[in-house]
Parts: sequence; C-alpha cells; structure tokens
Amino acid sequence: MKNNIIIVFILSIFFNTQIFAQESTYQIEKIVEFLALGTGSTTGTYFPLGNAFAHVWTQKSKKINVMSHSTNGSFENIELLRNHEINLAIAQSDIVSDAINGKGKFKEHPFSNLKILMALYPEVIQIVVTSSSKIEKIEELKGHTINVGPANSGNAITAVELLKALDINENEYNLVNMSYDEVIQAMEKDECDATIIIAGVPTKAIVELSRRKPIKILNVPFQTVMETVKKLPYLSGYHISNEVYGFGGSVSTIAVTALLVSNDSLKDEIAYDLISMIFNNLDYIRNIHDRAKDISMKNALKGIKESNLHSGSVKYFNENKNK
Repeated sequence: MKNNIIIVFILSIFFNTQIFAQESTYQIEKIVEFLALGTGSTTGTYFPLGNAFAHVWTQKSKKINVMSHSTNGSFENIELLRNHEINLAIAQSDIVSDAINGKGKFKEHPFSNLKILMALYPEVIQIVVTSSSKIEKIEELKGHTINVGPANSGNAITAVELLKALDINENEYNLVNMSYDEVIQAMEKDECDATIIIAGVPTKAIVELSRRKPIKILNVPFQTVMETVKKLPYLSGYHISNEVYGFGGSVSTIAVTALLVSNDSLKDEIAYDLISMIFNNLDYIRNIHDRAKDISMKNALKGIKESNLHSGSVKYFNENKNK
C-alpha cells in the first residue's frame, strides 16, 4: 500500500512538473515588450500622432505594446529618455541636436546615447496674435507680452532662440510660459499679446483659438527667413497656404523637424519593427493627422547624420532604400 502511494505521489509530481514546464514555455513565448512613448500637449501635433503610432504598434505586433503619454514636449521627453522613464519620444530636431552635442540647455550634461529612429514632418513656427492687434510685423513684438511655451519645453527653447535671431532680445519683451491650453484662454481674454506655437499644421490649439477669437499668424518676410536660417542652420523656410486654416491668407514662416527618437538601450529588432510598422500603416496614420502625409522614405533621413541614427534604423533604411 505504501509503495502504491509513493508511486502515485511520484507520478503526480512528474505530471505537474510537465504541465508547469509547458505553461512556462507558453509564457516565455508570449512575452511582450512594453514601451512608453513621450509625446506633447494634447492640443499639439505630437499627442494625436503619437497615439496613432502607439495604436499601430500595439495592434500590429504580437510582441510590442506601446502606451503614449502627454508631456511638456521635446526637452522633457529627452530627460525622460535619459532617465529611462520612457523608451521612445517625439522631439524637435534642434533640441535633439543640442542634447547629442552638449549645447544650449544640455551644455553641462550631453546625452550622447540619444538616438534618432527617423524624421517625421516639419514643425512650423507660428507667431499668433489677435486680428485686432496692432502688431503687424515681427519687429513690432518688442515691448509686448509673448508666450513662448511651457518652461524648459522645446517650444520655449526654440522660440527664445528664434526671437534672438530676429534681433528681439529677452529684455525687450515680457516672456511668459504657458501651455497651449493656457494660452488659448489668455489670448481669448487679451491677457497675452502673442504666442509662438511650434507644431505640425494645422495645429489643434490654433484652430481652437480661432473659434473663440479672430486671430492672425504673422508673416516672416523671405529675406528675414533667409537671414534667420543662416544664423540657425537647423531651421528652414516654410509656407502655410490659406487652405490650412482658412483665415489670414498665405503666410511665410520658418520650421524645424519633428524626429522619432529613443536611447541606445532600445533593441535593434524592436527599432526595426517600429519603423517598418509606420511605413506599412501610413494610410491609417494619415487619417489621424494631416502631418503624417509628410512621412516618407524620401524625407525620413533628411538632415540626420548616420552616426546619430539608431543601429536598428540603419539596418531598416539600408534594406529599404530603393522603395
């Protein structure tokens, strides 16, 4: 009797071990890579586009799950990447360049491990005033209250640099730091004279503000554009057609580039798959936001040094350069 009990006990252990082993194997096969994506303000371009990316990556892959998060934008995103609090982010090309090379706000703490996956679209610098404002020209911004964006955001850093390049120094205007949501209310109540919004067009914040109060976007003359681009080479000229917003006519201005970035701890095969899924699902992403129309193989590496590219990106674009 005792021998039978022992045999049954041993067989029970054996079968349970086999079941556990099978379950463990099954769990290993089902392991998912959970990633966090830093975007920007909910009324900007990074947020809806980032949500579209996250949806595609999560739905189209059995091994990747991505959650997008609203942040204060480029600068915060880069610091979150540095601290490994997020894995991916969208950020302005000028802020990324400063971080990698230890310039500007990153002079004391360069982020050489920051890597670029691809370029996305032009981020247009839009200087907005109310239609009733006496400000008609760039130089007339002097002496007024100007919102440059949240403190330490990419929007704020670039806006201040741009104003300097336009010969408008910080002691010549009242600088305020407000989010897109906050400045909509401030402009509506005439508590702010101008705001600089850097985003893909059409920008939700500008559309929302125009519904509450008549506004206009200041024109940057061609000669001023050329002089500014010489001072700040990461900028380029940009034309906003009347069809974009339907008010104020066509406007000449300046733009930077939105980049998809990560740190070098992102696995090569994951980086490769993320880029592949963007290009394989562009129709869906373009339905989410018009700026996704600028995402293309032709533009994906514009102005990017190969040494700053993620190795997974290098592999993807080398294999798909003829598409």
